[in-house]
Amino acid sequence: MTQIIIDEELGQMPLQKLQQGNGETLGFLSGKKYCISDLEYIVRYSGVRKLNILKTQRLTKKFCEEYILNEDYNIFESDDVGKHEIIHYQPHLKDSFN
Repeated sequence: MTQIIIDEELGQMPLQKLQQGNGETLGFLSGKKYCISDLEYIVRYSGVRKLNILKTQRLTKKFCEEYILNEDYNIFESDDVGKHEIIHYQPHLKDSFN
């Protein structure tokens, strides 16, 4: 199944470059916002810390359950994120994780 990438720059990025990407090179640390489907692609194929995504993007409960809380996508020690971090950085999800 081919995933449709919304962000034009991300869609044109070679997979090898994405795999070497991080929060800085993908713009997370400079305020760039991505849609959920692009974030799913980024989590699957890049080296962005999940905490950077959590701190900088507006996430859904489903995304947090499937990617942020899923240890299969942990690359760094800091990727071991719990529900309390989600609520702290995504306060709009507070009621979803109580």
